[in-house]
Amino acid sequence: MLLNTIYPDGRHPFSVIYKGRINLYAIAGGIMQASIVLKHSTERDRFISLTPFDATPHTWQNEIEECDKFGVDINNIFYLCNYAKQFEECKSYGLNCSYIVETNYVDWDFWKPTNVSKLYDGLVSCRPNNHKRPFLTSKVKNLAVVVGGITSMEKVHGEVDMRDIPHAFINERFLSAKEMKKIHNLSRTYICTSLTEGACRSSSQSLLCGVPVISMSDATGGREVYYNEYNSIICKPTQEAVKDAVEQALEKKWDREKIRSNYLDQAMGFRKATYQLIEEILSEGDIKEDGEKLFTKAYRGEQGFSYFGSTYPGEKEIKNLMANNV
Repeated sequence: MLLNTIYPDGRHPFSVIYKGRINLYAIAGGIMQASIVLKHSTERDRFISLTPFDATPHTWQNEIEECDKFGVDINNIFYLCNYAKQFEECKSYGLNCSYIVETNYVDWDFWKPTNVSKLYDGLVSCRPNNHKRPFLTSKVKNLAVVVGGITSMEKVHGEVDMRDIPHAFINERFLSAKEMKKIHNLSRTYICTSLTEGACRSSSQSLLCGVPVISMSDATGGREVYYNEYNSIICKPTQEAVKDAVEQALEKKWDREKIRSNYLDQAMGFRKATYQLIEEILSEGDIKEDGEKLFTKAYRGEQGFSYFGSTYPGEKEIKNLMANNV
């Protein structure tokens, strides 16, 4: 699978963590989707790969074959897995992997509770795709609907039309992170309806804002690791069950600071594991560096764990970054 079938113009999320006797980079989506990175790789290069949410045993075999094609030692790839089954599958193929849920990289200094009056009983925010199942919220009253990944409502190319969901609010254009933080804080609950997710950034953003989550009992992908009786209600994936769960949540007294602090406690565990992984990889070259400092330097907050922030570098830019000191 060539990279430009996934990202436009052959671009890809890419981050420089360390340059020296060992070069360490972070990429998103798996090696198979980053052929241009492998193309310019040398034996000194190591990669931390944020694993695709929909990774299957077939994915791991493809990763091995892609590395073979470019003559890259797959032992130089370190995969971050979002949930236990994914971790066990990856490990069964003999690959380097860690159980580190990637949503710990959500910027917790940005997403936080604000002192505003609540306007909406529920918020659903997702791309208009079938596996997101936004229509499960159709019976929720006073609902805010955010259609993700759009520039304008007239240019939505999705599998479902989220305008058909009864709503008190729906966006007509792309919303900035600042605007999304406001909507999260204006909502009494966040409703995560998707069947599968890559650990679900929106769910983490809501928890950091002290907003309880309604999630589905059949959901997979890693987001469920953060849920407990103090921050969420899990219900069946039906419209009636979602409506009932929201009504139950509205009757319950939630501790917003506890919701946030519980999330931070778990996320910090995954963040510290990332620091340790960075140090372990570099120690192979007798390099002693502070993993936290290197991570912090590469991290771009709400723009993401990417050297170019929210943009995707092309092949020429990646080639230059891999060839030169940064």
